[in-house]
Amino acid sequence: MELIRGQVYRLKPTTQQIADLEGTAGVTRLVYNLMLEQRRTWGQRHKLGRSTQSAEIKTLRAEFDFIAARAQTTQKHALNDLERAFQNFFARRAAYPRPRRKYLDDSFRHDGREVKVRRISRRWSEVFIPKIGWIRMRDSYGGKLAGMEKSIRTATLRRDASGWAVSFAVTCEFKVSATPLGQIGIDRGVAAPIATSAGDIYRLPDGVAHTDAAIRRAQKALSRRKRGSRRYAKARRRFARLKARQVRRRQHMLHAVSRSTANDNGLVAIEALNISGMTRSAKGSAEEPGRSVRAKSGLNRAILASGWGSFCHHARLQTRRTRRYPDLRRSQEYVPAMRRMWSYRARKSREPSDLPVQCLRSSSACRHQCRP
Repeated sequence: MELIRGQVYRLKPTTQQIADLEGTAGVTRLVYNLMLEQRRTWGQRHKLGRSTQSAEIKTLRAEFDFIAARAQTTQKHALNDLERAFQNFFARRAAYPRPRRKYLDDSFRHDGREVKVRRISRRWSEVFIPKIGWIRMRDSYGGKLAGMEKSIRTATLRRDASGWAVSFAVTCEFKVSATPLGQIGIDRGVAAPIATSAGDIYRLPDGVAHTDAAIRRAQKALSRRKRGSRRYAKARRRFARLKARQVRRRQHMLHAVSRSTANDNGLVAIEALNISGMTRSAKGSAEEPGRSVRAKSGLNRAILASGWGSFCHHARLQTRRTRRYPDLRRSQEYVPAMRRMWSYRARKSREPSDLPVQCLRSSSACRHQCRP
């Protein structure tokens, strides 16, 4: 069974290479916005599509040297992204395509046949990008990519708060394993984001809380800087780096837990929660103002910081990878049954406990048979 996996590497470009990367991303963003504006203005009247606008790109490259100086493949991929965005819009899977913005959409993509990888040391490798050259990258996978150049489908270069990174879409072979016989229920909370019916509780790493304190200090320092100054830009970059570090730590924890859960269980029942409704603001209106608005805003931040939706996304991907017929359900009956079982045993023993109890079979105590 073939699957496409993404491998992300951190780049360390030189000053000239950073300028080339920014220029390529800017031209790609310009082409995307021009094609979007053209479709928005003349699309229905002239029936513009990918084939028609592909000829427009050739005209742009012939008239403007700064567009012709960048790789043509990145501009073709931008046009493909726009076509896919319109297909999703007409299929009612997404909103109307929006223009790309600087610092938010600084990315471009190359085909795998244009990219080369070579290893230079135990920790460092180099990747060849057309019209930019060889760029050093941190080899976080131990040189596994050096012998897999033929399996690279695309290479996406993206800039975030931590700098530039390259993501390779690699075709890998996976053996379809038998579906595990285990069944597990997932309860989502604030103090403990993930609690399983087997009695395991997973909390966020300690580094996330430590980063929260550093983020508050960075926000306070940013508020004291003058907008438009160099010190303001420096404080803003520091704040963005801290936020990106916090997101990486949280996503790593959720990815590891979802991987182990999908490998050991054939059925994963997750508590059904309306996250958007639970995190709605309580400020109310001018006629009917809300109560405890600051407390509710703090609860909303804690809920969003727990990563409930990201865990569901990772669990769904992991169940699809590990077996041919995944079984991932969002249950509204499974977790309440565990809570009733827990409350009965807690009252009987008169000992406080915050561990959920597995309730896969019928019980005379709770008088409820849970079938997820």
